[in-house]
Amino acid sequence: MKEMHNPLTNRKEIELKISDSPVPPSMEAAKKIIAEKFSVPEEHVHINKVAGKFGSKSFTIMANVYGSPSEREKFHLINKKEKKAAAPAK
Repeated sequence: MKEMHNPLTNRKEIELKISDSPVPPSMEAAKKIIAEKFSVPEEHVHINKVAGKFGSKSFTIMANVYGSPSEREKFHLINKKEKKAAAPAK
């Protein structure tokens, strides 16, 4: 595991390794894992990547933990799923 504080963007940049998992964690599951590990709300976490190697049971999660959701929104664009969920139903 690596953890680095970036004072310019006021965030923690984290690389976490998960072992003995038969399937890679989804983005939502990875977000929950990081939020529980660092005792922060899920809205403060942005998952950059969940990586694994073929045939391996270990996976690496690369994420950023921000001080507030507004700081997170400054640096990351909303993906299509989030945009669709936020849009009012027609």
